[in-house]
Amino acid sequence: MKPLFTLLLGLVSASVSQAWGPDSFMGITMAGSHDAAEAPNGQLIAALADTAANDGILIHFLVSDDQGQTWSDAPYSIAGIGVCQRVRMLRLPNAVVCAYLDGTTVRFYNTATANSGAYMAYSASEFDAAVSSTGWIYLFVQLSTGNSIRRAGSGDGGITWTGNEALVTGNGAVPRVSVSPADTVILNYYGPVLADRPKSRIRAAFYNTSSPGNLNVSAANFQDVVTDDTVDKWRYAAAIRNGRVWFFWEQGPAATSTLHGRVSTNNGAVYGSPFQLAGGNGERIAGFTAIARGWGGTTRCELIYARYSVPASGDPAVDRLEYRTASAGLPSAFSSATAFSENVPRVEGINGAPALVPLANGLLGAAWGSPGNVATAYFFDLHDVVTGSAERDAVNGFRLLGPAHGHLIIRGAGRFDGAAELRDDAGRLVARHALRLAAGEDALLPVDVLPNGTYLVTLVEREGRRSLRFVQQP
Repeated sequence: MKPLFTLLLGLVSASVSQAWGPDSFMGITMAGSHDAAEAPNGQLIAALADTAANDGILIHFLVSDDQGQTWSDAPYSIAGIGVCQRVRMLRLPNAVVCAYLDGTTVRFYNTATANSGAYMAYSASEFDAAVSSTGWIYLFVQLSTGNSIRRAGSGDGGITWTGNEALVTGNGAVPRVSVSPADTVILNYYGPVLADRPKSRIRAAFYNTSSPGNLNVSAANFQDVVTDDTVDKWRYAAAIRNGRVWFFWEQGPAATSTLHGRVSTNNGAVYGSPFQLAGGNGERIAGFTAIARGWGGTTRCELIYARYSVPASGDPAVDRLEYRTASAGLPSAFSSATAFSENVPRVEGINGAPALVPLANGLLGAAWGSPGNVATAYFFDLHDVVTGSAERDAVNGFRLLGPAHGHLIIRGAGRFDGAAELRDDAGRLVARHALRLAAGEDALLPVDVLPNGTYLVTLVEREGRRSLRFVQQP
């Protein structure tokens, strides 16, 4: 599944910048809920829900010891029957814990120790969980018998539940939770729940922690953040840090849904005006993930989402994942979109969004499934093509030849007869060259007229397409 061709990028200068790198193949399984996280030892761990009923496996795990370059099957898995509908990977101070829905029970599996636990007080149809700075797990479950949401807490990775439990609401569904470094908890949910559930308002609840496991809340801490009950509202989530709360949701008919946001600068007490981020004009947004974190001495929100043409074309230059970011100083001013996936994303169901993986060293990864004829191929991309660094280029499969004198060098291990298309980060075709190579030959693609930025090279032939990304800079 690795690309046949490698781009060997020569640079005129040795200045350093970051960009998304080439996709790394993770593995193949059926499409389902998935998530990924970095363990305290630096290993990346991905959890993939098994969607083949009654095969004895509920959750597959993949691991990477080289920041997502290569992946292998983990020496552990979670046994079970049926199909897991929700998977969350939680990074604790000493381990990564997988939270998952096994029928109507929320269970927890410690990937470092193989210890497991379960929340048995109530059966669930949905859940979400987040981890505080002290390693406390805050769990919110929608009960399987209706639209009640309850909360609970665990200080030992989900083995026992000793935090204060409470009924959040008797008329709410699909909880989504985010925790700040100061242990402020933001909960979002549908409520009150309408018969046509996606048309329900989206509420926000704000909690302070007096001590690990103890949440303080009052009626004044609940408010509606999306009030239009005439339109469908699909996935939604918040990201919180240093008093900033970024809230996002997908809105509109499923076939043409758009991505919207609101921002609070006072821990969710008051939100600014809603704004549209993506979608429209013959496109749809179907799956996003956002985090807030410290980066370069500042607080920022980082967002990825899947953008599709209507109807979807299957062309990775058009149907793709995009990345945007905003700073705490200008929290509503998001950067322009950068496309980074060379493989079309597959997003299915409310729990099928791509995973966003913050790394302890400040880097950022993304994991997603790409549709195949029978099964789904999973891919990982790292926001760390540091051009001008021979060590980083070698790690990402690149080799510096520079200066390139305005050309990309394409070297293939086999024959090629087709075309090379160059597209900018908005997916626009900027150049197309006929390309024919014998085994072991090199080809030069002129790029000297391209403005600085990130570009996608797609090699097109009768058998299909394969794409790689490169960064053009002075």
